[in-house]
Amino acid sequence: MYFQPVIRTVSGTLASVEALSRWVDPSRGMISPGLFIPILEESRQIKKLDLYVLEEVCRLYRDQVDHGKTVIPTSFNLSRQDFFQGSIFADVEEIRKRYQVPPGYALRGGHGKRLRP
Repeated sequence: MYFQPVIRTVSGTLASVEALSRWVDPSRGMISPGLFIPILEESRQIKKLDLYVLEEVCRLYRDQVDHGKTVIPTSFNLSRQDFFQGSIFADVEEIRKRYQVPPGYALRGGHGKRLRP
């Protein structure tokens, strides 16, 4: 997982980060998400990756809060396939609660759209 910074245009300061799935193969190097994401979607495995990314985002949030660090708002992506494999909203809510991420924290899923249960 990589974090891509989102920079405010006017001030040049960090506004947030986006959690991105990346695959680094020891022999082939960086594999484009355009190659592995469609395979995960077709095999109905994408939800596992998306929930893993969300869990890591929430774990990082909890670590930042517990250690008195500045919390950086983080967005993440969900595949449209996630919405056809059970209740993605319930899954997100369960992970959010496990890490005690407040409902008002700017977790964003999809393409910058606020994710609400």
